[in-house]
Amino acid sequence: MRLARRPAELPPDQYQGSAVTYVAICVVSATAIKKYFLSTVVRRSASHAVLDALRPLCGASRHMLVLRVSKIRARLKAPFRPSATDSEGSK
Repeated sequence: MRLARRPAELPPDQYQGSAVTYVAICVVSATAIKKYFLSTVVRRSASHAVLDALRPLCGASRHMLVLRVSKIRARLKAPFRPSATDSEGSK
């Protein structure tokens, strides 16, 4: 009975385990990068679609509409500070 010969040792950088790990890292990072770019493209195209739909109603270019929307958002995010006339109520 003859025993099978063992294959020659591979150099440390060509071990099967490290090759599988390297491929797994490449696949995971490629997937993460792809998801990031696709989500960015979807968000941008969706916001441009809304702006393009609103443009005829406002009669403004996309740039002017973006400025108006950003000003409105800034006002909505600001904390509410009642003025003296608001706190007096209607008389």
